[in-house]
Amino acid sequence: MTDGVCINCDTALTERKAYGHLKKCTLGKPGRKHKRFILHIRDLPYKEYWIYVKVDAAATLVDLDFFLRDIWLYCCGHLSQYIINGINYLQPEDAIEIFRFRYQWEDIDTPVRDIFYKGLKFTYEYDFGTPTTLALTVRDEYLDDIPMSGPVELLARNNKPEYACTICGGIADIVYGIHESIERFYCNRCGDKQKEVDLELCLPLLNSPRSGECGFGT
Repeated sequence: MTDGVCINCDTALTERKAYGHLKKCTLGKPGRKHKRFILHIRDLPYKEYWIYVKVDAAATLVDLDFFLRDIWLYCCGHLSQYIINGINYLQPEDAIEIFRFRYQWEDIDTPVRDIFYKGLKFTYEYDFGTPTTLALTVRDEYLDDIPMSGPVELLARNNKPEYACTICGGIADIVYGIHESIERFYCNRCGDKQKEVDLELCLPLLNSPRSGECGFGT
């Protein structure tokens, strides 16, 4: 499984064992004041990227949307939506424009306490043209008394995947050919030497499932 790290203590983790570590390291002792949810989030379909987050029950799906855009996804102001138990959650103006009332939808500005429960699995999609899709699972819900820095907190994440440079075999820094049939990966040094490579079509390889899509990272 993909290696990662605990944000609290920098301990190296595997995706499979991360939650067991987090229960001891960052979730604290049971409390009474605040209801919280623990989410495991990974990309689809390649499953190279993952994070664990804590979400306050008073947070909304908008808060989680902003968090995902900030840590992983934002480029060019694309639309997004959740699909939860067959219902599309998105901005009302987007729903009216896109769905024309053909599908069941709800306002994305909905508190997660009204939707989430332990074991819930759902998906999130950013950008309907060149979509990045995430799979989310509510791993746990509990009460604690520990203040949060915001409505959503990062607990653990994967290490940045490494791709080999097409030319030298070293660690690639950029991807070329996002609009071509074949992607090519280059380190910055080799990319500069490829006369046939239009560097304006290259995108940086970042620790995000959005790498190589649209204009992400530029």
